[in-house]
Order: sequence, then structure tokens, then C-alpha cells
Amino acid sequence: MLNHKGSLDRVIRLWDTDTAKCSKQLIGHKDSVYSVAFNSDGTQVVSGSLDTTCRIWDIQSGKCKVFNGHKVRHTLILYLFLLMT
Repeated sequence: MLNHKGSLDRVIRLWDTDTAKCSKQLIGHKDSVYSVAFNSDGTQVVSGSLDTTCRIWDIQSGKCKVFNGHKVRHTLILYLFLLMT
């Protein structure tokens, strides 16, 4: 089972809860990551950062789609993403 954590160092870490080890790092944000959520089937992570981007990450490949230019923090976008998936 995976768990996630955003951080002040701009890295999203995915943790294996069985081994308590970091299984993957998602790197790309240019400022602190404050919001992180999985989609319903656990294949993607959405993140929001103080760099004014939202990113949707493919967990397997580590690649992301970037949504730029948002003027507000990204806690609401996570809720909407969860509703859509």
C-alpha cells in the first residue's frame, strides 16, 4: 500500500506503508508542495504548490501534466480532482 507526502523541499514522496520506505520521489515543483491526493484507482497523484502550478502525476512513469498560472492555493483543486476520478 502506498501513502504520500508533500513537502517544503518541493518533492512528493510516495511511501510503501508495509516497509516504511520511500518507493518513489516525484520532482518538478519549484516551491513548497502543500496539497497531494491520489485518484480513486491509485494510478495518479495530483499536487498543488506555492509555485502556482497544479500537476497530475502518473505514478508508474513519474511524468506529470502541468497546469500553470493559478493565483490561489490548491486545496480546492484536490477536492475537485477526487470527485472527477
